[in-house]
Amino acid sequence: MRILVYGAGVLGCNLARDFFKAGKDVTLLARGKWAETIKTNGLCIKTMCSQ
Repeated sequence: MRILVYGAGVLGCNLARDFFKAGKDVTLLARGKWAETIKTNGLCIKTMCSQ
């Protein structure tokens, strides 16, 4: 199954990360200035884990 997450904000990025971790074929769609930033610098999603 291929999944498109429309919107690379906080919620979209976290949803895409969860799908990716579950082994799904996921594409994250960003627009505008944020899309240009991702193209230039890439995207890194960091999480905090409770201990």
